Amino acid sequence: MISFIKRLGEKIKALTWHDKSDLHAKRFWMLFLVVLAVIAFIRPAERTITHHYSRAAYAWFNEEPLYSGSGNGFLYFPQSIFLYTPFLWQPFPENFEDFGEKPFKETLQTHFKLRSAEAFYRIISVGFFAFGIWSLCGALTKPGEDSPFFAVSLMAFPASIAAASNGQFNVLLAATILLSSAAIIRNRWWWATLWLVLGLAAKPHGIIPILLFGVLMPQLWWRLPVGLVVFSLFGFAHWNQAYVIEQWKGAIHQIQTATRPDVEAYDDIAAMFRKFGIDLSDNVWFVIRAAFSLVTLWMAWIYRKHFNIRLAIVLIGAAATAYMMIFNPRTETNSFLILSPFIGSLAALMFRDGRESALSWILVFICIGLGSDNYLYDLTRIWWKPFISCIFFGLLLYWAIKKKSSILTS
Repeated sequence: MISFIKRLGEKIKALTWHDKSDLHAKRFWMLFLVVLAVIAFIRPAERTITHHYSRAAYAWFNEEPLYSGSGNGFLYFPQSIFLYTPFLWQPFPENFEDFGEKPFKETLQTHFKLRSAEAFYRIISVGFFAFGIWSLCGALTKPGEDSPFFAVSLMAFPASIAAASNGQFNVLLAATILLSSAAIIRNRWWWATLWLVLGLAAKPHGIIPILLFGVLMPQLWWRLPVGLVVFSLFGFAHWNQAYVIEQWKGAIHQIQTATRPDVEAYDDIAAMFRKFGIDLSDNVWFVIRAAFSLVTLWMAWIYRKHFNIRLAIVLIGAAATAYMMIFNPRTETNSFLILSPFIGSLAALMFRDGRESALSWILVFICIGLGSDNYLYDLTRIWWKPFISCIFFGLLLYWAIKKKSSILTS
């Protein structure tokens, strides 16, 4: 069995690590971008949530309310509207569902700008995600080594399909965490600050990598506060400050309400336990989340202290995103693309350095499992992704306790 695993690992390495592997990875992502763009152009209203971003951005400039107050709809800080502003080429129709059901030819001319903007947005956002993977893989590659870009791309791909198709800001958050990790490895602290702050604009739970990296990296102790001040100023970039203050009140209420979802549509650990018939109160889950936030911080501190910088940053990023997926009460089935590149990076490093084992294949299996909504959605809904994420979190905890890892020794 061991010899079979080694032979299989060697074959995978031969397929994904060679002189043209980076080129193959880029072609792979370019093909995916073309497919996404074509689908978004033909069906801009099908399986998408970008209409929430579009309507919020138009509302900001028209001095209309951004937030429903129900915990649904636009769930981001006001600064997030600027991420979608470059794509405000044409508003979505008010009768959104009816528009999606109309024949393509009937709405092609009247909504050509909208279709083009949706296609262009997919290219930019998913291209940004692919660039993040490429950047992290480059930071993990020493002179003379082969980049794991192709291998990590293949492992991250299953979990990215749905979010990329829907146009979710999860794609942008994933990209910013990858890029900030790469920047930290390369000691590019202002770039790291920029990416971390942009992650907060993409999603409120972008605060998790900010806190972890901000606590552990002294070089960020003063840079991040500067970045957050600039971030805050963008939240008041409007000619009517009375309107802005009302929107900030709405944002706080909306985010607070969103942390207590009243529907069984999420994939966090609490939803998994409810699926298994164990329903704990919100207060109990608050204590559990707080306790594991401290565990995650301790794990990250161990990685920073006892592992080489490249591996430490990947492990810290993995810990941050694993905690985010498991303990965020609004984790959606499409959110797990944020975690998959870090798991894929760890598995790829094992294969690249000839350390393939049952553990490396477990990591590959988890990456495939995080894309289960593409092939076993009804069977795996709600419980499966948090379950395998908990397994991965257990591996991270084990490596922290042992203060060593079979991934790399150099």
